[in-house]
Amino acid sequence: KVKISDFNIKNYDLENLQISSIVLNNDHEMITVSNFKDADKALGYYQAIRASEYIFNKLESAGDYAYFVISSDNYPVFYKSRDTGQYLRFFLKNYLGQE
Repeated sequence: KVKISDFNIKNYDLENLQISSIVLNNDHEMITVSNFKDADKALGYYQAIRASEYIFNKLESAGDYAYFVISSDNYPVFYKSRDTGQYLRFFLKNYLGQE
C-alpha cells in the first residue's frame, strides 16, 4: 500500500486517487485505487502501474496476486463472490480483449 501511495504521488499527484485495503478472506487482501474520472483513465493507470518494477518486484516471489480494473457497477458483484480468478478472466476478456 505504501509503494502504491509513493507511485501515485510521483505519477498521479493531481488525480486525487484514493487507496484502501479490504480483506477478501483469511489468505487474501485487496488493495483498491479509486476515484478515476473514467474507464480510460483507470486503464491507463493499470498499464502504468503494471509496468512499475518498484511496485511488483517483491511480489513476484510471493506468487498469488492479481491486478485488474473494475467498474463501480461490477464491484458489488465481485465483492459478493470475492472470486478474483473469475473476475480476472472477465477483465481480460472484456477490458483487454484476451481469451
